[in-house]
Amino acid sequence: METRALFKKLPQKTKLVGAAVIVVAVAVSFYGGMQLEKAEQHRKPIAAQQFDESAITPGGMMRRGGRMGSSLRVVGQVTAVSSSSITVNDARRGGATTLSITSNTKVTNNGATAAVSDIKTGDTVMIQKTGTTSTEASQITINPSFGGASTQAPDANVN
Repeated sequence: METRALFKKLPQKTKLVGAAVIVVAVAVSFYGGMQLEKAEQHRKPIAAQQFDESAITPGGMMRRGGRMGSSLRVVGQVTAVSSSSITVNDARRGGATTLSITSNTKVTNNGATAAVSDIKTGDTVMIQKTGTTSTEASQITINPSFGGASTQAPDANVN
């Protein structure tokens, strides 16, 4: 009861100032945490950020958040492939997209590690780029699953 009694004896102005200090401290802590999280996201290399293939619907939309990240992905049918580049007919962007393949490019097929030589003309691929303006592929998924019964990407000409 001693603490309560001391609190009751404090002037109203002192109580308001104390409450304001607490509110400001909480707000500053929240803002600082948000800025720290934002900084951490920018430090993480794009190649290390895993994308969830099951979150992409056949129309290319992300289930949570619209077309977030669509500028980092290319999905389509392979029209040409070599050890150093891949060209994909990207129906979402309306044409061919050519990306470079480097020693850092990871290739998977049905979740298993694969090689660039496993990619064939006509395969459907989903390519993760190293950045929104980059032409370098960081990850290539051969015949990705889009969360439905089919393992093929949708035909862009189907209405």
